[in-house]
Amino acid sequence: MKATRRNVLVLLGVLTIAGGALFGTGAFTTVEADRTVNVQSATDNNAQLGLNVSNSLAGGGDTIQFDEDQLNMEAVTYYNNSFTVTNNDNDGTTIASLTIEDQSGNSMVGNTSRVMYFIEESNTLGGGLGSTAEYTVVFDTTNGNISDTPDTITIVADS
Repeated sequence: MKATRRNVLVLLGVLTIAGGALFGTGAFTTVEADRTVNVQSATDNNAQLGLNVSNSLAGGGDTIQFDEDQLNMEAVTYYNNSFTVTNNDNDGTTIASLTIEDQSGNSMVGNTSRVMYFIEESNTLGGGLGSTAEYTVVFDTTNGNISDTPDTITIVADS
């Protein structure tokens, strides 16, 4: 093979393609890295979302407690204005939506087919710092047994 300009260009092209195939593009699709995360809880006055429980339901600390022995069976019991959720975020973040969920992620607000559900009495959370949402807790034992209530609820806020 003669060393003509055409042959040299073909040889350089073949070497470039072979090098690219051998070493790849340098791109990647997956990266794994271990990082540490510190999560801390704050008192409700210092938290981004504050929870203010009415005195009749305060079980001590930050826990809402209900005495199931005081509920009427085959009846609907309302705990009016049970608690208030307050936006304490100093960064000016507004809350677009607030939901209360059971362990399975199902909404408990306004779901009147449940034994335990919540009624939203007022909601001004879209107003930023200091805005609130107030809830009434309802136990409807005509929908089932009191044992059908969740042990834990989760309040989920989205900005």
